[in-house]
Amino acid sequence: MPALLAFCCLPIGGAFSTYFYKGGLFVFDAYFIAFTIAAYARVMITNTRLPASPVLWVICIVVAYGIVGIFAGPADKYFFRDIRLVLFLLYLYTFLTIGYWLWVPSRNQAISLFFISSISCIVLSAANAGGLIEYSDNYYEANSFRYIAVPTYIAASFVILSRFVERIFARRLVYFTLLSLCFLAISLSGSRVLVFGSAAIFLLTRAARPINLAWASVALTLVGVGLVQGSTSQIYERLFNLEPVRVMHELQNRFLPFIDVLAEFQGPNYITGLGFGTKFEIPWFAYREMKDIRNNYIDSAYLTLYAKLGFMGLAYLGVTVNALTKVAGLTTRAELLSVWAFFVVYLGVYCMPYQIVAVGFVVGFFLFHCVREGYGQNTTRRLPVTT
Repeated sequence: MPALLAFCCLPIGGAFSTYFYKGGLFVFDAYFIAFTIAAYARVMITNTRLPASPVLWVICIVVAYGIVGIFAGPADKYFFRDIRLVLFLLYLYTFLTIGYWLWVPSRNQAISLFFISSISCIVLSAANAGGLIEYSDNYYEANSFRYIAVPTYIAASFVILSRFVERIFARRLVYFTLLSLCFLAISLSGSRVLVFGSAAIFLLTRAARPINLAWASVALTLVGVGLVQGSTSQIYERLFNLEPVRVMHELQNRFLPFIDVLAEFQGPNYITGLGFGTKFEIPWFAYREMKDIRNNYIDSAYLTLYAKLGFMGLAYLGVTVNALTKVAGLTTRAELLSVWAFFVVYLGVYCMPYQIVAVGFVVGFFLFHCVREGYGQNTTRRLPVTT
């Protein structure tokens, strides 16, 4: 519970990376590594077994890529930063198995954590707007009107999946209040894909019933009006200024570095990628007065992982999204299609495995599962005994 509370209220994000990121590792990596060690220690001591998952197979394949890379070329800092591909899968596997042998939040506690996430985003965004937070990176200083962190992604998880827990809330006012706060939280991020993607899934999951679609449209309109009236003009400008020249400029910034890497491909690389340590030159990093304009990823998971792992990179993303649906306990066609539709678009413009904030989706989907299943406060599901 303390770890979940920390994810829901601390400003863990790129703007505060000085405090949460060092040498390619995030501050919470130690938690997931410790969990993995504890899980396997339990397996050996109690003669039990962990649930099988495709995530484990992909971890093995990515590790194999890393081992090959050690012998194929110099293991520089970019090589070691690519360990993020393994660590993100560990996040997923942790939340896939944590409920089998550890305490999980009750329904009311999970709902409370969603409230805490959305409120923390709103409060810290207000602090940003009031000039109470200073940044060492001039990029984040120029974008201080935005606030995006792990709690933002937790709030987005609720908006995306809210249709499937609507009937669980005995008090509709609580549901509508939480939904509005979460949507306001992601709107303050200034992320078009996050805002419009979540809103689109929110509406599409209600399209089968006209009454639900009608109230959903009204709710979004009210939140949108509140955003326009209460937010800074910069957020409004960022979300709704879609001039072709501006859009093309942003697309070039995102995708052109991949073209330069693609030029290095030779025959087998079109299938296997260039491997661990592949880096991209990001020209606009010069604007941030950074000494190093090279980075391990660009703002597209498809292109980044194809450059590194080839077609295996696309399989990696498929397993990742599938694991997220398992973390959330999604089973019906409508639930699965809504999540897949969102991430097909999202992964095109963000590189989730490398984002410090992306763990918010893992935590948010896990909390959604707790809300829907209504686990008791002391619920513990044991690992199946090896036969």
